[in-house]
Amino acid sequence: MSDYFRNYNELTDPIMNLIVAVCLMVALATVAKAQMFVPCGPPVAPRPGDPPLPKLPQQFRMHVEANIANRGLTRNYKEFYDYPGNRAAIFQFDQSTGVQKHTIMNFTSGIAFDHFSNKTCKAKFINETNVFGVFGNSSQINSVNDFLYFGEQMGEVYVKENIQIRGIPVNHWTSCVKMAVNSSTTFTLDWYFSNETFSIDNVQHAVPVRAVINGTGRYPGQSSTYSFLHYYEFTDFISGPIEDEEHVFQVPVGTVCFGEKTMLEEYPPNVTRHFMTVIERAVYMDEKLQDKTTVQLYMDYSSGTFRIDHDKPRALEKDDYQFHPLMKTYDVKDGLLYIVDKVTRNCTVRKLPEMDFLQYKGAGIPPIMKYFHLNGTKMLNQGIKTWRDMPVYSWGHKNATSGEVFELLFEHISDGWVIQHGKEGLPDMPVWMQKIPQPVGFYHFIPAKDEKPSQSVFEHYVGFTNGHPSQDVFDMTLCYAPGHHYTTFYVLVMNGGQGMSLKETLMYYQSEFVAAFKHTVAHLADVSVTRIQSVTWDETLLGSLAVTVSFNLLDNNVAGFHNLNITGIPIDVARAFLTVQIQKTETSPQFVVQTEDKKTA
Repeated sequence: MSDYFRNYNELTDPIMNLIVAVCLMVALATVAKAQMFVPCGPPVAPRPGDPPLPKLPQQFRMHVEANIANRGLTRNYKEFYDYPGNRAAIFQFDQSTGVQKHTIMNFTSGIAFDHFSNKTCKAKFINETNVFGVFGNSSQINSVNDFLYFGEQMGEVYVKENIQIRGIPVNHWTSCVKMAVNSSTTFTLDWYFSNETFSIDNVQHAVPVRAVINGTGRYPGQSSTYSFLHYYEFTDFISGPIEDEEHVFQVPVGTVCFGEKTMLEEYPPNVTRHFMTVIERAVYMDEKLQDKTTVQLYMDYSSGTFRIDHDKPRALEKDDYQFHPLMKTYDVKDGLLYIVDKVTRNCTVRKLPEMDFLQYKGAGIPPIMKYFHLNGTKMLNQGIKTWRDMPVYSWGHKNATSGEVFELLFEHISDGWVIQHGKEGLPDMPVWMQKIPQPVGFYHFIPAKDEKPSQSVFEHYVGFTNGHPSQDVFDMTLCYAPGHHYTTFYVLVMNGGQGMSLKETLMYYQSEFVAAFKHTVAHLADVSVTRIQSVTWDETLLGSLAVTVSFNLLDNNVAGFHNLNITGIPIDVARAFLTVQIQKTETSPQFVVQTEDKKTA
């Protein structure tokens, strides 16, 4: 039951409640079902010369000013009706919360959402409540005639008169209506539509202008009667498809809906651990914008390495780097953080900040994307929303203890859409690739506590690309002393005869090949992947079954280390490990190139 009726019911008895609720059907905020109305008598045939009944549109939006004269109160509504879309919506002020309330009814899913301007939201089943009875209580919205109680079967009689309402010449129809459950309660329903001599917005005719309900009833078991009089003023009536429908029929990003049984808990999609993306981040304190930043993230989970490029230093770094953009590479295996000033090209190597990264060391997940890797955590499926004019899938979660709310947004892939491969000569991605989740956004809300303001964070992911980043992304040669601190190796790589050919692999899957090669060599040498750099091969030999691959093995004597304890074995030990492993004739080292569409080489 709407909050209006909760307040109103305190002043009236049950029968009076029902009568008032039914009378408010026209205002679309009612607990009554349309079939509770019946005409007082049989339909009356139109007289010669009477104008035809207006044909009501199947889609429209309008403002309704509901003046309940007998109670001395007014309610305002903005209402949307979409029969083809099987949905409806109401905007109104909610007295109980003191904020704006937006109700969305989706009859196809059978769920209605009440979301408020304070970003709270409740979901309920339409068929388990009478609140939406005027729209219907099944999987199909009521017809527009039942919805407005106006049509050939409703007993309307044309009233021939020359009148204007708000300066608009109108045609007037009246009908006598009674309640099926209480025949002692009757009322007249008068409809006023603009006539053919008047246009609204140059295109509309026969637009509803006013409806009036005037009736009497009798309390059960009593002889005393009561009366009621309602005026409904309709303005801004626009027929046709609902514009801006994502704001009308969707809960906005940043509002997570909860409801017992209505919102399904599911495991959100698993995001790939090898990707590249640009992240635009906006931070709000008490709904006021405080900071906007842009970073580029490169993630290579297999090697425990990721890189974040900042468009500007964080506050605590400005003394060291001024306002220069920074490139930060995190080596989880060796526990090192490489910071390169993109302006001066100076490199600093430090230990990973334990406070921020120690808990992620085992998983190799950067905190900036940690909410997309909460394996085993179910979230509430929020359905389809709109994010930056894109349809997206949404999953939401609320921490019952802290009150924190976060929302994960994934790209919506329409039926029949094919991902283009982007590399000449290769086919499009297979069907299963269409289901690879592409994160497009993230929302995080932390409520105010003590003297701290509330905080809202919006992140937008641009150009999210699955697959291993190119090898130069993690090239840390600049951070090592030049000359004798690295050496070059040559390794003969032969095709194992399964899956793709060596030529196909090196032509179309270079990033995947380099990643697999570097991981294998790093494992054999017992060093971090960041110390395997500059992987190259002779392009002229790609037609053969084998190719010589060269690479640099960096030392552990890094530049700018500030006399901290050096981690990782020195280069001579790594060379010895690698040489022994490669020269083992009985068990030659092998590796598999796994591509994004699950081809192997």
